[in-house]
This record gives sequence, structure tokens and C-alpha cells, in this order.
Amino acid sequence: PFCGAARAAGANGLILFPPEALQNRYFLLRAGETVAEAAGKIETNPIATLGPSSFLTPKGVGQVEAAAAAMVAAGLEGGTGCWVYYNKASPSQQTAAV
Repeated sequence: PFCGAARAAGANGLILFPPEALQNRYFLLRAGETVAEAAGKIETNPIATLGPSSFLTPKGVGQVEAAAAAMVAAGLEGGTGCWVYYNKASPSQQTAAV
């Protein structure tokens, strides 16, 4: 029953374009100041991003806390559908933990 003998399915597989506008919003946050940055060093070795020279300084923690407060003030706190993605480098992990 290939040559037109079979009836078409009743499903409507049409997609309307343009689709509904997405409501997603994305925010990028850089990690706070690290020990290496405070010493004027530029760390480009991926292995170094896991070591103590990449830990946040007290100033870096303060920067992250200020950014977190700004995000909360903008309504981007936990439980509102806000997701945090970060890489495995030490400063990123420490920033995400704040």
C-alpha cells in the first residue's frame, strides 16, 4: 500500500516559524582576583589553574560576594530557575561556591 493507497496519519507535524520567543537570559560572571593575578602573574597553564596560585584572594572573594549580591538584587537567586555552570579551575569553583 505505498502508491497512495495508505491514508495519511491524522497528526499535524507542522512547526510554525518563527517559534515563540525564548525567555532565557544568560549572565556571565568572571572569577574574582586570584593569588597569581594579585602578584602580577598571568597563569596560562591549565594545570596551574588547579593549584594554590589560582585560589581567590580576600579581595577576590569580596568581588564575588558583591557580584552575588547584585545578582540577588536582580532576582537571580536560587529557586528561581537560575542555573550556575562553571569549569573545574580553582577560581571558578570558588566563585560558584559563593
